[in-house]
Amino acid sequence: MRKFLILIRCLWGYVLKYGFDLGLMKIPSLGEEKQADVVVSMTSYGRRVSTNVVFYTICSILRQNIQPKRIILWLAENEWSDGKLPVKLLSLKTKGVEIMYCKDIRSYKKLIPTLNLCPNQDIITVDDDLMYSVDTIQNLVDAHKQNPNNIICLNANEPIIEKGYPVHYETWKSLKKCGTGVMIFPVGVGGVYYPSGSLHPDVMREDLFLSLIHI
Repeated sequence: MRKFLILIRCLWGYVLKYGFDLGLMKIPSLGEEKQADVVVSMTSYGRRVSTNVVFYTICSILRQNIQPKRIILWLAENEWSDGKLPVKLLSLKTKGVEIMYCKDIRSYKKLIPTLNLCPNQDIITVDDDLMYSVDTIQNLVDAHKQNPNNIICLNANEPIIEKGYPVHYETWKSLKKCGTGVMIFPVGVGGVYYPSGSLHPDVMREDLFLSLIHI
């Protein structure tokens, strides 16, 4: 059943892609739909930028039934500039999408620069390589209203601990039911909602988070 659902989502993704390319699917501007007081923050790199993979992801965020008030795409300043971006991706600026450049801190570009830019703002992070269903933002916002102090995610893994330490990430199990607790590891593919003030100040320490890349 899970494989069937994945297949359906892949096929729907292709339908949306060709719909955008052929002009059959409208790409709304920010502010055309009802908005939530939240910023969507994301990053991308390499072929996902040059082949417009991230373009389609952003289009799916613009088509949400409840839009965020901002969408910010962070790109490495040593790799990209407005003059190097595909025309299609650059055109999303006319839709209200913000494309910003920062130091290349790898996957941490997804969240850290927006925490710096919007320190008192609720933030939703999304991945850059899939189409999001139109109710993704609404589902995260609704869950936040019920659990205003919690970090919310729509997909998660359950860490496996042996002898006091987590085993290799690839062996962790997908969480099959809703729940709360510290033993829930958010998976970015479903979107993650970070309420303002929900993270320890040390998450901003570059010396700490960059050291984890080599572990």
